[in-house]
Amino acid sequence: MPQMRIRGLIVACLVVLAVLNPLAILARAQDATPAASCPAATPDESLAVVRRFFEAVNEADLTIFDDVVAPDVIYHGATVGEETGLEQVTGIYGEALTGFPDIAYTVVSSVAAPDAVAVRLAVEGVHSGDFRGLAPTGNRMTWNHSAFAHVACGKIVEMWAEIDQLDRLSQFGLLTAEGPAARMVSALSDPWAFAEGSPDAASCPATTPADVIA
Repeated sequence: MPQMRIRGLIVACLVVLAVLNPLAILARAQDATPAASCPAATPDESLAVVRRFFEAVNEADLTIFDDVVAPDVIYHGATVGEETGLEQVTGIYGEALTGFPDIAYTVVSSVAAPDAVAVRLAVEGVHSGDFRGLAPTGNRMTWNHSAFAHVACGKIVEMWAEIDQLDRLSQFGLLTAEGPAARMVSALSDPWAFAEGSPDAASCPATTPADVIA
């Protein structure tokens, strides 16, 4: 009798293994199978995604970002550094709408590939609201904006944004003729004159080529 029970237990174990082992193999195979890739997009389709991104800002409807921006998007901004996530990108352009409620992005030129888009934009708006701590000036401002986007599966997964920051600072009224920022701009056109006019230039001892090399 005990031998029959042992045989029964062995048979039961074999049956369980016979059922579970194929299921385990199938599960491992599913894990190893890559997810179906998105259909290839055309350059025009990817460009349309980026255009829709900026149209959403023009329409002051950032909920549209849900349709054209990946949840884990990586954003490289000229003034904000690197940010990750749809919420962060929405916040960045939400700040722009707070400071410039009538802001308008106009695509001036563009170049597109199936998975990459570059656009040059002209931006215009009245600074009628608080913008990152800057009180409203009432100034109508215009500046250049460039954006480079990586598009996958119909959404922006990474974007680099650059603006003409010095020009915008000037329009905010933050640059004066005697200020350090204005002197920096002057240095770009005449670096030698800038160096000669530096307060520290006269106090520095003369150097020889050998000193510089050393």
